[in-house]
Amino acid sequence: MKKGLEDGSIKPHCVVQSWDTANKVEEHNDYSACITILFDMQKKSYVLESYREKLEFPSLIRKVKEKYELVKNTYKCPIKLFIEDNGSGTQLIQTLEGEYHISSEAIKPEYDKATRLQSVSHLIENGSCLFPNNEPHWWHDFLYELLRFPRAKHDDQCDALSQALGNKPEIARTPCHLVGGKRKDFSLPLGSVSGKFQLL
Repeated sequence: MKKGLEDGSIKPHCVVQSWDTANKVEEHNDYSACITILFDMQKKSYVLESYREKLEFPSLIRKVKEKYELVKNTYKCPIKLFIEDNGSGTQLIQTLEGEYHISSEAIKPEYDKATRLQSVSHLIENGSCLFPNNEPHWWHDFLYELLRFPRAKHDDQCDALSQALGNKPEIARTPCHLVGGKRKDFSLPLGSVSGKFQLL
């Protein structure tokens, strides 16, 4: 992807960090998950990273700030934070704005988890949403959860993904540019067959 940014074939519009946060950190509870996606001027999206961890609220705030600053320092373009406005997410939105002056978009889901993911599955099927083909460290956990949805034990990364793709921003006229970072190569998309996700 870095090559595409450098030669102008990929013209980024913005980077979205989509957070689905958990309320507790016990073994049986969900993770807090963040999907980072670059949206380009041609309405394609590139999944840069999936992150999940069980975090107490103070650690969650630090992690959100850390990841926000990393992307902000890497790409010269708007950075949008999507946070599900529910439970710890509501508190997170208020804390980021009030104490750290980091604005975010409060997302209130209108439908159930399965419907939300199904509503954006066409973006994965038709190649509008692309995934790394170099198997980054987070890939296998993310892929397992996606392929097993909705039967996997956890679905936090799927929720963060559907939230990002389902609320993708309007495309502006001026693209942004890469400041630094490693090259990322992207593969064929995931496809949906009979409601199940699989690699094409």
